[in-house]
Amino acid sequence: MIRHFGSKEGLFLETVSVDEGLRGITDGPLEGLGERILERLVLRSGEEQQRVFRALVGAIDRAEVRTYFEQSANRHVSQPLSQRLEGPDPELRAELVTAQIAGLLMKLWVLEPPCEDKARVERLVRIYGYALQVLIDV
Repeated sequence: MIRHFGSKEGLFLETVSVDEGLRGITDGPLEGLGERILERLVLRSGEEQQRVFRALVGAIDRAEVRTYFEQSANRHVSQPLSQRLEGPDPELRAELVTAQIAGLLMKLWVLEPPCEDKARVERLVRIYGYALQVLIDV
């Protein structure tokens, strides 16, 4: 195992990936982007994507896993979004959007049991999407 993957963490990272779920997530018009990001992640994500996120969070104390998680978030959310934002502090605003997304996913997929109330989840996406949009539009 160590010979092929370098470490247990290396093997773990070979079996999980958030890249597919995040690829292109900041594409499209900036108008309404906050809500569209959350619709994709929260309303259209499958159990597999949620399982991978929980596994990564569970191993976040490992430097290799933490680095992977940070690099994926930067590659798919912070960096492409900051390049598109107008106005002051685009890098900081993009990092804050990324942090808000991670916080919401942590709440929904790790800290709480799955919500079966579809109307509540849709309201959450609309309200939280608005919060993301404020950072996008500053």
